[in-house]
Amino acid sequence: MQTLKKFYFGRQKENFLVYEGELLQNFGSQSMGSTMSRNGLFMYKMIHNGDYVDMYQLSRPYSLINPLYIGRSLNINQAGETSPKGIYLTADGLRMYCGGSTSGNILQYTLSTAWDVRTAVFVKSFNTGGATPVVQLSQDGYYLFTGSVNSFKKHTLSVPFEIDSVISSINFSLPLGNISSNFHITTNGRAIFCNSGSSNIIKHTLTEPYSMVVAKTQIVNISSIFSATNFQGITVSEDGKKLITTDYGYKHIILNMPTPFKLGKGLLMSVITPNVVTGLSVGPIYNTAVQLHFTPPSSARAIVFYECYLDGVFKQEIKNSGEFITGLTPATNYNITLVAVDVFYNKSVVSNVVNVSTNTIDADPYLYIDASGNQAYEAAIVNLFSDLKAQGLYNKIQAFYPFLGTTQAQHKWNAKNPLDTNAAFRLQFFGGGTHSNLGYQCNGTNAYANTFFVPSTNQNVNSNGLSVVVGSNIANIQNDVVEIGSFVSLTQASLIQCRGNNTSYNRSTRINGNTINQINQNDARGVFTSVKQSATFTKFIRNKTEIASGNSGGNLPNISLFVGNLNINGTPYAAGWSTQRIQFTAIHEGLTDAEVVALHTIIDNFEAAIGRKTW
Repeated sequence: MQTLKKFYFGRQKENFLVYEGELLQNFGSQSMGSTMSRNGLFMYKMIHNGDYVDMYQLSRPYSLINPLYIGRSLNINQAGETSPKGIYLTADGLRMYCGGSTSGNILQYTLSTAWDVRTAVFVKSFNTGGATPVVQLSQDGYYLFTGSVNSFKKHTLSVPFEIDSVISSINFSLPLGNISSNFHITTNGRAIFCNSGSSNIIKHTLTEPYSMVVAKTQIVNISSIFSATNFQGITVSEDGKKLITTDYGYKHIILNMPTPFKLGKGLLMSVITPNVVTGLSVGPIYNTAVQLHFTPPSSARAIVFYECYLDGVFKQEIKNSGEFITGLTPATNYNITLVAVDVFYNKSVVSNVVNVSTNTIDADPYLYIDASGNQAYEAAIVNLFSDLKAQGLYNKIQAFYPFLGTTQAQHKWNAKNPLDTNAAFRLQFFGGGTHSNLGYQCNGTNAYANTFFVPSTNQNVNSNGLSVVVGSNIANIQNDVVEIGSFVSLTQASLIQCRGNNTSYNRSTRINGNTINQINQNDARGVFTSVKQSATFTKFIRNKTEIASGNSGGNLPNISLFVGNLNINGTPYAAGWSTQRIQFTAIHEGLTDAEVVALHTIIDNFEAAIGRKTW
């Protein structure tokens, strides 16, 4: 940390204990003691009602940014101790000592891996004759310090770091007593840092190293930022520039000492907040959701989220520009603002205000959302329905299946008519396919779904089509694989193959009659649409681009379409099992070229919005 040279009301910051916003709240379990490793990369907490030491790895020395939980020690309950408190680890990280408030014993452990309390093994204990939440040792291991409140002992050891080698003990006290937690002795033995009620940070300067005779006392009250009266740990970094303290609850705070090991004349608030969010705008706008766009501000510390306010009242958090505020009321006016929040929960000032009115409600997407239980994807689904309607495609689609959710019960719904009946073209699944939010993963051996949609009954023989979306490119197990279709005869079929066999890798379609295909294309991923646009002409389109076309007469099949296989006269095709992940299917009229491009664009946007577009 660089020395701070700025002035505060005419006084240099070197003369103050400085708080810059490093406060970690609601972190972990209640603490009965805490400390850090000498290199500042690990933090340890004695857990209340758990009687073990939890261990966290820090992102950088003596930093509270995103601590990572590593694990915990064995139970600290040896030698009759039922309420362990203090923790001390030696400079090499190979020994750990714990105090407590019931047995009067100090407990000694060895660590087979330096600093890793998961490897701690109990070795021995030493009875001090009274409660001793405080446990500290001198740098060379020849002095052991124990005690509680304002009654302490300095023990001299004949064998360094071995607590059962005590040869003499003397009592001592400290000014401003009531120390219920560990104190911290600097490595040179010349100062003690401790807490003492009323949110005080105290430094006692000693007459001689480890003399325990106080020559001078400094005190700084930090109640304006940390109102705890039951501190449970204090640590000072090796360079004397960081002071870390913990309360009985769930808070940890870091204070900076611009002049090493000096508390100065008081507490200086020097919190650095993120800059203001700029360029807040909205679009698109839906019935119950609004998409927000903005320019992320610069910040001295990482921004972790943005608070969204509606008419000055907090609504929700978002992490990035482009996300949605959801759960709004249709046909309602809102004033929206944002506040940036950094890793220490420092907040920016309020952004510019954007005024928006939500649309009147469209019931159709919510019928599907409620039936399928896909409320988590509300914004994307509403957007899908809105775009289909805006492009005039919704009424030309007879059934479509977004395959969202993690179960058959969520995947089965025809979003156009989400009723649990065969007549509504609800899917019925067979075999061992896998259902996830990524789609319906076929297994290449027995997985398929019956749509109960019969083309000859529900489509126009001269204007009809199919669309299927595949997000994977998995080698086929069979040699004539079909992703959706039904087949009665060579002149009475409807189907799409995205990667039909294992040799020419043909993409092909039949609409009523002739096969129309593209060979030597070994990639099943993308949006595929087959449309019959007249009595004799069919086009096959992938990702908005025509890949094949030709004449096709014949009739529509009078049996239902299968997904993941081909229905041949009521039976799954033995050579037609798909291995792909099918993410979306639609059954529709024969669309124009422009309508197909619009449909593919809408599907692309939907798949990207839910995070599964792979082509």
